[in-house]
Formats: sequence, structure tokens, C-alpha cells
Amino acid sequence: MNIRSANSAGMSNMSLSGRPRAAAVILAVVASGAGQVLLLPPVAAWWLSLVVFVPALWALDGLRGFRAFGAGWLMGASPSLVLGYWIAPTVVNFGGMPWSIGVLAHVAYALVFGAYAGVFAWGLAPLRRMTGRWWPFAAAALWASCEFLNPQMFAHYLGLAFYQRPEIFLVTSVTGIAGVSFLMVLVSAVLFAGLKSRALPVGPALVTLALLVATVGYGTYRGAQIGKAQAAAGTRRIALLQDNLDVAARAVLARRGPTVITDTLVEQSRRALEADPTIEVIVWSEGVLPGSPSDRHNEAVRALARKHGVEVWVGGHSWEGERHYNSAFRVRGDGVVDPPYRKNILVPFGEYLPFGKVFASSQLARRLDRNHPGHEQPVFSSPAGAFSFLICYEAIKSGYVRRLVNRSIDLLVNLTYDAWFGDTSCPHLHLAASAMQSAQYGVPMARVSSTGISAFVDARGIITSSAGLFAPAVLVADVPRVVKRSLYASWGDWFAWSCVGACAALLAAWFRKVARR
Repeated sequence: MNIRSANSAGMSNMSLSGRPRAAAVILAVVASGAGQVLLLPPVAAWWLSLVVFVPALWALDGLRGFRAFGAGWLMGASPSLVLGYWIAPTVVNFGGMPWSIGVLAHVAYALVFGAYAGVFAWGLAPLRRMTGRWWPFAAAALWASCEFLNPQMFAHYLGLAFYQRPEIFLVTSVTGIAGVSFLMVLVSAVLFAGLKSRALPVGPALVTLALLVATVGYGTYRGAQIGKAQAAAGTRRIALLQDNLDVAARAVLARRGPTVITDTLVEQSRRALEADPTIEVIVWSEGVLPGSPSDRHNEAVRALARKHGVEVWVGGHSWEGERHYNSAFRVRGDGVVDPPYRKNILVPFGEYLPFGKVFASSQLARRLDRNHPGHEQPVFSSPAGAFSFLICYEAIKSGYVRRLVNRSIDLLVNLTYDAWFGDTSCPHLHLAASAMQSAQYGVPMARVSSTGISAFVDARGIITSSAGLFAPAVLVADVPRVVKRSLYASWGDWFAWSCVGACAALLAAWFRKVARR
């Protein structure tokens, strides 16, 4: 059968020319897209990964070109529309913009960051024709490639569905998160192929089963090795102070005077230290301290450290002239303040405004214009171990974290402020994407968020204790001083780039074949 007749036969399986069929396609891709929300935290219905892509694969079967791209784009935009429902009120309430701009920002966010699924759908038909019955592997590689190359503002990786199931998720220490997403799409594709032909394709099914068995075997082995290392390692006793000061509460306290927030935090910390004098380090959240601990009005912070012989790791602010930096500080047990870490990766629309000149007159643009990124990644050496700060969503940037991990740290300290999200699924998703780093690199994490979710994460990526949303809390834990080096730390995104290379080669071969005909 030549290519033209093959295409015609494929299109006969599903046509968008009829209204009912178009409606069925839309319903199917939206079901697969919205279903991804159930895969992700806080629901994390990992078992849905077996079937969540089946409706989309059915809808895309026989589609090609712009029709396929449009259907896939709709699938990609659907979860972003659901997960990003906090965007519009945030732009209105904190950016001083009208609701029309807030809604536009929400829709634009979904369209921009959902386009990667359109690319997946566009490339699926050519890859199926090039790979024959082995197409499920090509589909999985294509999805992993598109997800990896998508410049996501927030992490919507499919693989996060398994982030608290180490027997599966610890394969990320070899492949990164792309490996888990690959497996999820592969299983759905093999299942769809079996449903379509009423019999599982024997070869692809056996290889898929072998990959799943190997994944579980490796995850179980690595989890056990890390467990043994943690049991034998020394520990440091760390307290996380979840102050529960949301945007409004911080503003109210700040208006009362420059020392009010500091005194509030010091009092909360003092009570925690009196209840447990063995605490070695107490950690405060992102940006909670007015200015630097070295400032005169923050003397109470240094006094707290000296009195209890405890280190305070805290988020605050530093300046160089008019340049403002979102910063994190280490206050030593003798009250000495180390030079700050200045946040390197700023949050779009939160700390800087893309296309700022367009909105130069807005309240949001004026507020964000002063923020600047830092350019260094210092490692802090303390009696509690070697650690590095990650501020806010720096903790979900795997390449950025890799550079720190490869500098022999044994603790990641994530200071964040998730009050902007409100009581939504986003704080849960942010926590999952941060905990992912511990699984990928074998390094524990202490994460404190002003309004939640604060948590301790062990070197397997398992959350060992956490606080609730919008509730004051003090979490105390003995954190093992252990690092279990991973292949992913050394080789980086080799698996994702291999998927990209393989798909690019197959697509190039397809288009050469089409050109010859």
C-alpha cells in the first residue's frame, strides 16, 4: 500500500468531517487531558496511568497534520486550565489588574504551556508509520521529548503521579522524571494497541513488561540501599517553622513596624526551642524577614541564635543600591551572619514581568521592576553539614539542582512562599516537584513554606513528615547526613535527550520518504 492510500485508510478510521465524530474527538482528548489532573498530587491516582492516555490515542488514531495538532493542543491545554485556576485571582488581587487581564493570563498560560501536546499529536502519525507494531515505544519517546522540551512555568510532569511510590519513582535516579513519563505513555499505548486489534502485540507487550519488572526491581534495590545508609548515618536535628503568615498577614504586621514580624518569628522559635533544646537548626520561610538578619531592627534574630546556640536559616531581602534580591541567610550559632544567597531563577509574573514594557504603567510592573537575579550558587558549611538554599521554584529545576548536588552537599534547603496559590492543588504539586529532586539525586531535603506545605523529604524522595495548609506548625526531625549518588547526577538528562534524538531521526526519515514519493 502506498503512502497516500495508507493515509486515506487511516483517515477512514476516524474523520472530523462529521459533527458527532468531532464531538467525540474533543471529548476524548479533553478526558485524557483533564484526567492528568487526577494523576498529579494531591489526588495522585497513579493507577489511572494505565488508561489515562487511551481516550486520546483513540481520538488521534488516523488524524494528522493540523487536525492532529489541534486535538493534541486541546489535550495539553486542558490540565493547565484546571490546575491554573489560581492565576486570574492572583493577577487581580496582587497585581492590581482588571479581571479581563486575569482571565486572559489564565487562558494564555494554558495555551502556551499546552502546545507541547499538540506537537506530540502532530508527530504521532508519522512515527506510527515508521515504526510499525513497535509504535508504542515511539509514542512514549515522543511524549517524553515534548514534555522535556516544554518550557513549563510549573511542573506538570506525568511521572509525578508516582512520586511517593519509590519502587517505580526511583528510576528517576537513572533517567530523570522523563523515564517515568515514558513508561506511563508506553503502557497506555500498548493497551490501546491491544484493544484496537483485540490482541496485545506480543513483542511490544513482553518488552514493556520486562521494562516494568526492571524498573520495580531497581527501585526496590535502590530504596533498600538508601534505607540502610540512612539508618547508619549521623543526623542533625532541624526544626521547620511554618509561620502561617499569608500575604494579608505579612502586610498587616509590616505596617505596625519593622520589628513586628521579626519579633513574632523569634517568639514562635523561642517556644519551639524551649520545648526541644536539642534542636540544632531552625528554618524560616522565603522572604519572611524584613531585610537582612544583619540589619539593626533584626537584632532579635542574632540574639536568638546566640542565646540558644542554634543556627537560623531564613529567607529575607538584600540590596545593592536600587537592586533588590530575594535572598536567604545563614545565621550561625554565635550570631554571625554569612553572606547571603541571592535567588538565581526569578518567577515570571511573580518576580519579574515578561514583556514588562507592554504593562509598564501597571501596579504589578512597578512592583516587580526592582527585582534582580543573583548569579552565584554558594555552598554553606555548618556543623549541621554542607547545604545549599533553593528559593521557591528553583527546587523544581533539575539542571539547577544538579549543579549544587555535584558540589558535595548533603542537604537541600528549600525556602518557599506558596500563599499566592491559596487553598488549591498547586502547593501539593509544588511539593511533589521539589521532592522529586531528592529521589533523582539521593539527597534529603528540608522544605519550609510560610503557609504550607512544609515537609522533610528523605534521600528516596519520600515525605517523612509534613504540615497542613494554612496552619501554624513546627516540624522537628533528625535528618540523616547521607548522600547516595545517582547516575542522573552524573549524566543528567541523557534519557530525555536520547528520546529527542530518536524521534528527530525518525521524523526526518519520514519526511525524506514522503519527499521521494
